Amino acid sequence: MSGSESEHEKPKKDKKKKAQKKRELSSSGDEGVVDAAPLKKKVKNEDGSSTTTVKNAEGDEMIEIGKMKFATVRSFKGQTYVDIREYYMDKSSGEMKPGKKGISLNPEQYANFKKAIGDIDKKLAKA
Repeated sequence: MSGSESEHEKPKKDKKKKAQKKRELSSSGDEGVVDAAPLKKKVKNEDGSSTTTVKNAEGDEMIEIGKMKFATVRSFKGQTYVDIREYYMDKSSGEMKPGKKGISLNPEQYANFKKAIGDIDKKLAKA
């Protein structure tokens, strides 16, 4: 420590350096650097309610349906799917990644699921 720095100034400088480094790591302008926390955005629905959306690393907009659970429409091998999946935070990269727990429905399966929602709601009301 130099003669001009007091013991109180050094921790402040360390905190500033850590904060600056954290901003640099979360900067989306740097190539190769991944945002640790994806941007969440509230979206108003037609019925006046709101949902939270997040963009993943591929740029897909994901709709939050629970804690670390998201629904999205994506393409895979030229086919379109509705993907409902649990995500986790990768400790090494700090990146949000899809987990094993989830389901991908093709448009026909999704349409059948929507038709069954009424019956599912009735069963939930009885439970």
